[in-house]
Amino acid sequence: MLTAQEKTYVLASAYIPEHSVDLISGISGGEPFLVDDCLVHWSRGELIINGYPLTGTFDLPRFESMVNELQRRFRPTRISYISPRNPMTLAVDCCETDSDDYFTLDLRDVSLPAPVKRNIRNASRRLSVGASASMDQAHQDLTDEFIARVHPGPRVIRLLERMPQYVNSRSGGGVLNAWDDRGRLNAFYVIDQAPTHFSTYVIGCY
Repeated sequence: MLTAQEKTYVLASAYIPEHSVDLISGISGGEPFLVDDCLVHWSRGELIINGYPLTGTFDLPRFESMVNELQRRFRPTRISYISPRNPMTLAVDCCETDSDDYFTLDLRDVSLPAPVKRNIRNASRRLSVGASASMDQAHQDLTDEFIARVHPGPRVIRLLERMPQYVNSRSGGGVLNAWDDRGRLNAFYVIDQAPTHFSTYVIGCY
């Protein structure tokens, strides 16, 4: 369990979305704690290990040593991890892999191209956009429609299903909503604002 001081330290040092304590806790249901300057969650027999150290640089032998110690300590039935490099001690038994690309956008003094401005003007005639700190039945209905229409993978479905609990817990999450002139929710996008130095677009649907 993180102390309040440790949580403040993590959020102040965060540089990737997976450092956002309440976001990962909300998605995984896990209990967060720090090991060797790395954020770890423990959830119902699963270890969720963030191999990106909060300070310093990634060291593969040090990370493998930490993972081995955590395995001895918790004896998990499953390990999920994210790291800059793949430790062979875990890779040999890995049953599922995935990768993400992150794009950092500096929103200060943004200059929008003319076509984007035109699209915004056109959309503003039909939609009104606003922010909220909670999700309700309209978000659930749109989520259900999106899943039925798009058929996203299991990981995306799990993420969408856990967003209402995360956002409604008031732990740094918020929602950007687009409503049409008939009062129907056309789109929503969940944003995590807990880290000190950046906000993260988590997921959304339309």
